[in-house]
Amino acid sequence: NKRLVTAHSDKVIRILNTTTGQAEKQFGPTPSDNKAVDIIGDGGTIVSTGVDELIRFWNVTNGQQSGLLAGHTGTV
Repeated sequence: NKRLVTAHSDKVIRILNTTTGQAEKQFGPTPSDNKAVDIIGDGGTIVSTGVDELIRFWNVTNGQQSGLLAGHTGTV
């Protein structure tokens, strides 16, 4: 199965099955609007950026935030 990761205005990140269009997993809601998301590495981690100047890492298996990078000034 192929997957697509999406960010929505409801501040929830979703992994969609591209065959069925159904959400397989969701992450969040995040504290602010998400601007970009991607599945990285072997598919076990999602990275998201937003207007809160933070980069978040999410564990695909358990749906929990697994890391945070701060220090940016402005939307990432």
